[in-house]
Amino acid sequence: MLTRHCKAFIAFHIGLAIWSFMTVPALFAESFNSRPLQSELEATVTFGIVCARGVNERCYATQTSTNPTYSVSPTNFAGTNGGWYLNNNLMSNLDLKAQALVPCYVDGNTANIVTFSVTGLWAHLEIGDRTNQFTGTPAIGTNPPTYGDYPWRIYVEGLQERYKVLNALKYTKWGSVTMTNDGITYPVPESANYGGIVDGWPTVVWKNRNGYRATDIAYTYLENGVGGWSMEKGRGKAKFTILFNPSNLLEKTTIYLYVTGFNYPGQPERYDSFEAPAAEDSYVEIYSTPETTIGTVVVVPDFVGDSLAILPDTSDKWTNGISLSGWSAVGVSVQTWNFNYCKDE
Repeated sequence: MLTRHCKAFIAFHIGLAIWSFMTVPALFAESFNSRPLQSELEATVTFGIVCARGVNERCYATQTSTNPTYSVSPTNFAGTNGGWYLNNNLMSNLDLKAQALVPCYVDGNTANIVTFSVTGLWAHLEIGDRTNQFTGTPAIGTNPPTYGDYPWRIYVEGLQERYKVLNALKYTKWGSVTMTNDGITYPVPESANYGGIVDGWPTVVWKNRNGYRATDIAYTYLENGVGGWSMEKGRGKAKFTILFNPSNLLEKTTIYLYVTGFNYPGQPERYDSFEAPAAEDSYVEIYSTPETTIGTVVVVPDFVGDSLAILPDTSDKWTNGISLSGWSAVGVSVQTWNFNYCKDE
């Protein structure tokens, strides 16, 4: 017995064959020599099927609730008997979805984790008009290529561009990692000078504490305030809940810290490396899990340096009334997807 996918595949080919037989002789304005070969038609069918299914897979990965709802909803490509018509309407829908999906994904450069833009991705892949349009008709002889249009003949070159875009969409970033209070500490009692902090540090009382910014999950700073000197070190835990796992396509979730300068309300942001796990304004991986079960809560253990170590004296960097120097971090989670279509092979 044929499966639903087999029936769809057969219906698609039959539909294309009928379309080719009935329309090609009547509508071809090209010379006989420029008409597509059977191998070209087969390649068009292959890329058409793969791109249509590939765009829907990436839509599934934008699911935002178990209802389900999506940032970009999958498309029910029109057809008959479970098949699709590879025509201008399908191409237009495919393009709209592909372009809408782009900003839902990030690149694989873990030192940066930059959200894709259509303009940036088109330029990087060197496709279409290098800005935001796919190739409609490739250059033929002395005729220049066209972009953003949908000619009656669908060219393999145009489908290959769509394949490249979908192939680049492999990673998503689901918001911030939440902070727990575990391991967050209070500062050593204020002292008249840095030496007093050094003397008092061995007897410091460690307590739970929220960060100054709700998104901080780690921080450390040294202060020379109006009331005296103090030091504080936060050593939190990162917490991430797996919300959903569409079609078992989720391969793993990786948690990163994004390190920035420390910012106290009313004070300019200042950065000092201290025991920072990464350079300022950069990401560092702290945890990765293959767990994909819905509702699983992933808690990352302590990850910031030696919490008992005293911070160095950085008072030489304090100028113009700036009294804080240190770093903080927010957590982000990146999902790696194992798609079946439009992938490196």
